[in-house]
Amino acid sequence: MDRSHQQSSRVHVRRYRVGCLRSWDDMLGPSTSTIKPEQNMGVGYTLVNHTKREQLAFTHIAALKMRELAGNPASAGLISWYMLNNIGDEISFAPDQYYTWPFPSVSVEEVCAYTDVTDRVVDELIAAEILRDHGRCYEDEDEPDTVFTRDLRNVWME
Repeated sequence: MDRSHQQSSRVHVRRYRVGCLRSWDDMLGPSTSTIKPEQNMGVGYTLVNHTKREQLAFTHIAALKMRELAGNPASAGLISWYMLNNIGDEISFAPDQYYTWPFPSVSVEEVCAYTDVTDRVVDELIAAEILRDHGRCYEDEDEPDTVFTRDLRNVWME
């Protein structure tokens, strides 16, 4: 695995280790608040189900940004499966920066308390023989139990 993939995986995992969305100012701190969002590395997304008070935060999945979520077969499968199993719920992608907040009646702080169902949905897809778990493709040297990226593959593409 090349070093750039390891570094991007590390950034992704560390973001979700916190367990919730963070505001733009929280991420940059007050001294850098003049930086415009488009100067950042990109917008990350979490799929939020306000009806069930759940979030698909893509924890330990190698996808964060729009192109990664659509292009990674595992994350695309997670999104499709979750949305098809929750038809009629108030579901939207929530950005990790200040752009358009999809839930006017709910604060970012409230969404932080929603249950992350990523592992449950991964388990459902493995049981349905859509995804296969090939272990880990990245582990942090200092915190391998909490900072890692799973190697999930779509069975239909193997």
